[in-house]
Amino acid sequence: MYWATWDVTADGKLGPSNDLAQPARLDALRLWKKGAIDDYFIRSFDVAWKDGWAEAWAWLHIKNDLYLYRRARVRSFSFDCGLGPTELAEDVAIADIGVDLHRYLLGKAVLKRRWQLADILDRVRARAAEIEYSFTLGEVDFGPS
Repeated sequence: MYWATWDVTADGKLGPSNDLAQPARLDALRLWKKGAIDDYFIRSFDVAWKDGWAEAWAWLHIKNDLYLYRRARVRSFSFDCGLGPTELAEDVAIADIGVDLHRYLLGKAVLKRRWQLADILDRVRARAAEIEYSFTLGEVDFGPS
């Protein structure tokens, strides 16, 4: 995994280098500590499709049954550069959560209801025969209805 490479961060601490998702994770943690959101952990899952595309979905519980949700899709070109297409898609989706966190704080309509996320998940699961691999799809849960 590319983010397993450690480097000195801008604030002088040791942390993962080139992690596109890290700013979003840190923003979520800061907002959670301030009490602005109910959870800080950005959850995600990814899928490699048999047609060569990879997709990832990320979400962050904001309050009640409201979430930030983003999806990213990238194409696999069957060469190794140390970063797989599902990893890249996951990082992009999580990074986009960070963008939406800022939009949420500005009062923009970016929140989705839990049932909307469940519908998206049901549509992905309905395409199970088209999935090349997914290590986390079977574990996805958005919490109680």
